[in-house]
Amino acid sequence: LSLQLISNHSDLCVGLILESANAGIADPQQRKERKKIDTIRAQKIKHNFSQFLAHWKKLDLFKSPNQSNKTLLQQYHKIQAEQSPPALAASLKGFGTGSMSPLHDNLKNIILPTLLIAGSADKKYQHINQYLSKQLPNATFESIKAGHRVHLDNPDTLIKKLDDFIVHD
Repeated sequence: LSLQLISNHSDLCVGLILESANAGIADPQQRKERKKIDTIRAQKIKHNFSQFLAHWKKLDLFKSPNQSNKTLLQQYHKIQAEQSPPALAASLKGFGTGSMSPLHDNLKNIILPTLLIAGSADKKYQHINQYLSKQLPNATFESIKAGHRVHLDNPDTLIKKLDDFIVHD
């Protein structure tokens, strides 16, 4: 969503910070397949949200090389559990990677200073964000010891990287 906004209204920001970002799925067939997956996930969210969350929490995507702060993790899970299943399902269907227009052709036009962050254990988003860093003219990529949720897995290092980026750029 941030990349969509910036590609159309770069004058609204002076910089961009993206954690585990994606510019969309360029291949139409892969995008169609992802949209199907997101539709199924949205149905599961609406049908049995607590079961969906229990399964979601166990995905390899969220494994971290760090010991998570238990209090922070409990707060995170509490916030997740309090979400509106219909709203989450609608968000997934409307803003999921399968629904969003890919921006790969527009990346070269985003000249704002950009910080891309991905967790070291999240190989998929490591690859995606390294690609993005080569496409965005003014981007820096930071790999932080974490899983997909860098903000949860390694908040102290993330804050340091954010501070360095904001102060220096």
